[in-house]
Amino acid sequence: MKTLLITLLFLSSNILFSQKVTGVIISDKIPIEYANVLLYQSKDSSFVGAGLSDTSGYFSINIPSKSVDYYLNIQVIGYEEFISESFKEDKSFGKINIKTDKNQTLDAVNIKISKPLFEKTGRGMIVNVATSPILSSGNTQDALEKIPGVQVNIDGSLTLKGNENIAIYMDGKPTYMDIKELKQLLENTPANEIEKIEVFETPPAKYEAAGNAGIINIVRKKGKGLGYTGMLGGNIGYGNFHKLSPWLYSNYRTKKINIYGSIWYFNNKSDQYTTEDILMNVENQLSTFYNSGHRISNILGSGSRVGLDYFLSKKNTIGYLGVVYDGKSIGNEPSDIHIEGPAKENYDFIDAIQEFDYGWFGQIHNLNFKRDIGKGESLNIDLDFIKRGNYDKTSTSNEYFLKNNPLTPNFFKQNGFTNNLIGVSKIDYSKTIFKDWSFETGAKASWVETKNDFKAFTGKNSQDATEDLNQSNQFNYNEFIYSGYSILAKKWSDKLKMDAGIRIERTLTKGLSPNIDSTFKNNYTNVFPNISLNYQVKKNHNLSLAVTRRIKRPDYWQLNPFSSQRNQFIYSNGNPMLQPQLTDKINFSWGIKQSVFFTLSTSQTLGIMTNIIEQVDSLERQIHTVTNLDNFYNYNFNAFIPINIKKWWRINLNGTIFHNRLVSVVDFGTFGYELTSFNLSMQQFISLSKKWKFELNGDYNHDSYWNIYFVEPYYQLDLGASKKIKNLNIAISLKDFLNIRKSYGGVFQNNIIMPNTYKPESRILQLSLTYKIGQKDVKSERRRKTGSEEILERVKE
Repeated sequence: MKTLLITLLFLSSNILFSQKVTGVIISDKIPIEYANVLLYQSKDSSFVGAGLSDTSGYFSINIPSKSVDYYLNIQVIGYEEFISESFKEDKSFGKINIKTDKNQTLDAVNIKISKPLFEKTGRGMIVNVATSPILSSGNTQDALEKIPGVQVNIDGSLTLKGNENIAIYMDGKPTYMDIKELKQLLENTPANEIEKIEVFETPPAKYEAAGNAGIINIVRKKGKGLGYTGMLGGNIGYGNFHKLSPWLYSNYRTKKINIYGSIWYFNNKSDQYTTEDILMNVENQLSTFYNSGHRISNILGSGSRVGLDYFLSKKNTIGYLGVVYDGKSIGNEPSDIHIEGPAKENYDFIDAIQEFDYGWFGQIHNLNFKRDIGKGESLNIDLDFIKRGNYDKTSTSNEYFLKNNPLTPNFFKQNGFTNNLIGVSKIDYSKTIFKDWSFETGAKASWVETKNDFKAFTGKNSQDATEDLNQSNQFNYNEFIYSGYSILAKKWSDKLKMDAGIRIERTLTKGLSPNIDSTFKNNYTNVFPNISLNYQVKKNHNLSLAVTRRIKRPDYWQLNPFSSQRNQFIYSNGNPMLQPQLTDKINFSWGIKQSVFFTLSTSQTLGIMTNIIEQVDSLERQIHTVTNLDNFYNYNFNAFIPINIKKWWRINLNGTIFHNRLVSVVDFGTFGYELTSFNLSMQQFISLSKKWKFELNGDYNHDSYWNIYFVEPYYQLDLGASKKIKNLNIAISLKDFLNIRKSYGGVFQNNIIMPNTYKPESRILQLSLTYKIGQKDVKSERRRKTGSEEILERVKE
């Protein structure tokens, strides 16, 4: 184990102040835009990096080391190939005039570059999904689980190196969904649509400050050139039930216009087994309620996405992006509860069944203007409008028995509806100043209006149920956030580079509950400093240091001041007085030969928001509430070690060891924990031929906490293989082929003793097919950011 935990860290090279090679590509005095510019080492022609020329023909590529000789290779469809002379350090080629090649066809340029599964950057890691047969044959949620240090919790939220609250982006844009919807989106997004996943553990100041553990950006694949291209694909799988998710992507581009779009559909059925034992002190004696359930859900949904970019000129582009989606999860969860102790004098068995229908829907509209001034200067403006909502219809029937004799039954139903309107405006400007300075600044304003309508019904059965006015409620919420940022980067020497930034956010919130005629307000201003240093000690050794501050604001649903009932024993209360939590984080890293990485990180979260439980034994009831506890501390050490056994056999070893501490006193008890733990993962890649790839993955997660829930160790083994036949790519995987994924744990806090188990449908055979249609090299849509960012991460029913 010690061998695995040699720690990982950020490979330096902040892109803003690295050494660069620059130039302007022209042909007969006309700028050539979107040319492929490739950088190679002269000694062995190994690939180093790549870039594209902008609308003025300008390109810029970072140079990793000043002591290495490089050369450029420029390839553009319809033009002769350009290969430069060798050079070192910073290099400006000025104008590069390339000639038309009338004999070149679209198939003449065929560049194949094999990327590693993991790549380190100055602020995190890149996961190249297409490299892995297992990842590319599954869904995006599977891919996220393979990121070193990431754990996926039961509710779909993510934990990174012991830290909760990760902000999720797709193509630099928001995911527009709450935890439930995001989980369904990721589980039904085929991973073979994904080019890479970027992990920013210490994001720069230009990113939204939300996300205590960092930001994960999911980037889709894109093509090159002009004309039409598309992909038709789908995943077909079976575990205990069927999995089906076909999709289609198309892109058509000319010199003046680019039209793109995609449609998708999913129909996946799954199940899970759970047990939850609640121990309560009834009449001064211990009573135990043994609960076992089997949840079966069928998830169905569809969506479409369409975009248009119009190139006004070489430097100016306007665009529109629209998304419409809807989906639902329907099913039931029968469960039985056995009672032991004094409580069994009233009833000794409960036969319960819950029926649920949870749905989500929305539409997203983005207008964008970009002026690519050239030579490192650009202006970007975004306007977003989002309309979305969800509903949650849940009913539970409880049949009570005493010594096999039926008692008076109980029925309760809850119908919740949430609608949201969101508007965002955003502007970003960047410019290269002098030779070694870069400057970037921007501003953003966002507005959110959310309306919640919740109705509860109780009775003996569904026929005589009447509305319970003590639980039914309405809650309206408005939020305004105004923010601005500035970043300044400087290359001080060949060895030392730095960037520093600051972000200021002003938040104004107002909640109104018409039912109780109460108004809740909260206004606050936060400052988020950000600094990164990078020092090249020797040729093969690099050190970097990053410091940042992050914030997590309350989810809108958490501020609702009313109570709702989950089942016979568990109630949930909202908390309108909930405050945001702030996290200060420091990362120190050491990279060796750009292959072995070590990371040492520490963070403190002020006033962490955590779900706590008040157990009222006399009422046989638990009340769950999210509240601000005292400070939370995290220390972690991470290692990434690649090993090349043979030319055809490669192993990646990842390990994280972390220590978490949280102790807090509330009115009715003490909550918290102190824990040292670790997680390990291993990927083995075997290439038996040019077309066949095989993979074996293993993951182990030791003791951990999710909120105040303790989770015992769990592990999993996966198998995968892939083959490419012309335009068809076939990937097959068998997840958890030993069927050993199972979680034990529970809550053991204050007066609460509640052990539980969780067994998901984990052994799944998955077949993924992707067929490319149209031309092979077509430029896809611009990867632009919209202004919505993290806002919709917090929208929930």
